[in-house]
Amino acid sequence: MLALRLHRQFLMEGFESVFLCWRKLSAEKGVETIVKNRLLWVLDTAIGRLFDAVSLSYLGYVSSSLFRLNRYVRRAEVVHCHNLHGGFFSLRGLLFLKNKRVVWTLHDMWAFTGNCSHSKECIRWENGCGSCPHLDDYPRLRWDLTRFLWNYKRKLYRQLEVTVVCPSLWMLAKANRSPLLRRFRKTHIPNGVDILIFKPTEKHLAREAFGLSQKGHFILFVSNSLKDKRKGTDELLEVLNNIDSRGLRMTALLVGNHEIEPKPTFKHVQLVYFQYSRDEIRMAELYSAADLQLVTSRAENLPYSVIESMACGTPVVAFNVGGIPEIVDHGETGIVLDMRDTLQMSKEVDSLLNNPKRISLFASKGIQKVKDRFDIKKVSNDYRRLYEN
Repeated sequence: MLALRLHRQFLMEGFESVFLCWRKLSAEKGVETIVKNRLLWVLDTAIGRLFDAVSLSYLGYVSSSLFRLNRYVRRAEVVHCHNLHGGFFSLRGLLFLKNKRVVWTLHDMWAFTGNCSHSKECIRWENGCGSCPHLDDYPRLRWDLTRFLWNYKRKLYRQLEVTVVCPSLWMLAKANRSPLLRRFRKTHIPNGVDILIFKPTEKHLAREAFGLSQKGHFILFVSNSLKDKRKGTDELLEVLNNIDSRGLRMTALLVGNHEIEPKPTFKHVQLVYFQYSRDEIRMAELYSAADLQLVTSRAENLPYSVIESMACGTPVVAFNVGGIPEIVDHGETGIVLDMRDTLQMSKEVDSLLNNPKRISLFASKGIQKVKDRFDIKKVSNDYRRLYEN
């Protein structure tokens, strides 16, 4: 209750004076000067983190009201938003863009839940949240204020006009069921990749670039962090443990920050770690170095890593989650399996690794599908038409 009172008193009323103060400063010195002012940056961050600490996630970042004063935003006709959670922006800042056309691409469910980025099996977001079963998931809450946060979004969204873009049809179906997003225009535009960068490289050259052996099988797993439970690292280890290598050398290329602890040991699988990188050329080479990519995630939208892997000619074996079946055509460009059936995934991986002709067929069809549906040029044109209409 104290947290709720703090929110009502300071955010909805008391912060108005802070907004006015910051506006005056921005008018006098320009928003670029304020952004460079370390004292104000520290103050903004401190206030935001205070709200986050009392489970009022992302409500206290005062500088969001200055967004509209940026010289590029002032000149823009369209403001295109992506993920707005993460400790840098408060949704209240959207109120200051009423004279702009706002497009918001949803990369997860946070925009229409009380707090979580992926609700998994929970459907409380359809009727107001509360009694949240995923408080420890990102973004973590200390106290369950999900019903309050859901209602806050509902009141805020009533004052906005936003065009919502869903990269997957799966996400579009969720958004259409959301009471929060009901009044917004919604459309589907998939994620796109640059096929001039994400393209096949000869496997022996890609492996040579990373100092890998030219013998045996290579399996790829990609995650921002190998400690992220949502990415299913535990399930990956089960799959690797159950694969029958038939005496062949097998290497798992694990891409992600941190290493798996405690350190797993396999008789037939060697683990090689790579730091997660935003270097697209490096990532394209890593995709090309592998025979298959495994995706054991428990929740996804339309993951770039799956599209990028297929573009590089490396088929994907994945669980049926989120929009993955919209990328991977089961039995045509890869394999899609029931959630958390690690034993069946092990069997499918084993079968594919011993059938290089089938892998090659999956690879060629996957490359063509990415060219047809997920080429960044096509996706960019879709967005351009959306901006213009």
